[in-house]
Amino acid sequence: MTSDQFRDDVPPHWSITFSVDDTDAIAERTKQLGGIVTVPPFDVAGRPNHRDPPG
Repeated sequence: MTSDQFRDDVPPHWSITFSVDDTDAIAERTKQLGGIVTVPPFDVAGRPNHRDPPG
């Protein structure tokens, strides 16, 4: 994948977005269930990035 957004060595990947009422609560629940919040919730689109335990 080559573009202005990604370095040449970034492998192909995908992203999905969900709309929720409380991103902070969802991020906390992700941690409680063993997931990793890779980027905390933030205003703009209000979406945290999550990764499941296997990666």
